[in-house]
Amino acid sequence: MTPVELETETHVIRALVADDQAVVRTGFVNLLNTQEDIDVVGEAEDGVQAVRIAAETRPDLALLDIRMPHKNGIDAAREILAASEGATKVLMLTTFGLDEYVYDALAAGAGGFLLKDATFPELLHAVRVVAGGNALLSPEITKRLIAEFVHARASRLPVPPARRPHGAGDAGADPDRPRAVQRGDRGPPHHHRPHREDPHQPPLHQAPAARPGAGRDRGLRDGAGPGGR
Repeated sequence: MTPVELETETHVIRALVADDQAVVRTGFVNLLNTQEDIDVVGEAEDGVQAVRIAAETRPDLALLDIRMPHKNGIDAAREILAASEGATKVLMLTTFGLDEYVYDALAAGAGGFLLKDATFPELLHAVRVVAGGNALLSPEITKRLIAEFVHARASRLPVPPARRPHGAGDAGADPDRPRAVQRGDRGPPHHHRPHREDPHQPPLHQAPAARPGAGRDRGLRDGAGPGGR
């Protein structure tokens, strides 16, 4: 083999197709066999046959329908992946893109999930991507999973402190009141104090001068006569 032939040699993907509907299964097999880099090495009409043929042929990729008799595709995928220690990749195909199918298939270790209404180019692309060890979901399922992720993420976001109702956090704290008032300062706020002292008013630390006759008036109020007791 010349160096040029080594450079142009492509890896052939050995595939297993499992579907309980003979027409669908035959259509997948005929389509895949038209590709130079894909070779179908086995067919199965249920999950039990898929597990057995996968153990015998050791394919690079198992194309499995989810709803099959005797053993569904998800259980078959789990057994195929365990027996091959992950060497065989799994691409799930189904008519129903139900969320529980998607989650169960991914939890079982499937590398891809494609609806049966996909176009032939989409199917061939999915086979090559998953066989290469990468993940792929159909566009419809990807869009739905992203929407669910965004919704779940938004529902877990904490409430910003500025939006907490009055009374949350510090008891009686009001973000609109001056900080000094919140800390218990009973004196007038700084902006309410006069800019300069009134020269006609006594200093704050000095008591006002006694008014003449204040003592006499106080004695009269206490019940003493003009001459005192």
